[in-house]
Amino acid sequence: MQEEKLVELLDELMSTACDNCKKKIEGVSQEKAEEICAGCPAGDHLCALLNENNRYSKIVLCSECEYYRKDYDCQENEFAWCRLKDGLDGNVDPDEGCSRGKRKGCN
Repeated sequence: MQEEKLVELLDELMSTACDNCKKKIEGVSQEKAEEICAGCPAGDHLCALLNENNRYSKIVLCSECEYYRKDYDCQENEFAWCRLKDGLDGNVDPDEGCSRGKRKGCN
């Protein structure tokens, strides 16, 4: 997922979560509200999501890869394969991917 889109989605999620938490902090002092927010695990979850996204950001799906090719065998059955020497072996699915691929249109 593109990082900008992920951040946008997480901002929307946090906005919704914070709106739900406002019930907990209505009528309390600013200091107490900040203390409640500081103890909220949502920030930890956001960090975990961003770290997981970074971990998999180099994966290129076969359907996005310039090495992905669809073809037909001698019996006219469709199959797809990876042209990259160190890529995936056998019939590959468009939703499979690897970190050795190269996105179409990227240099």
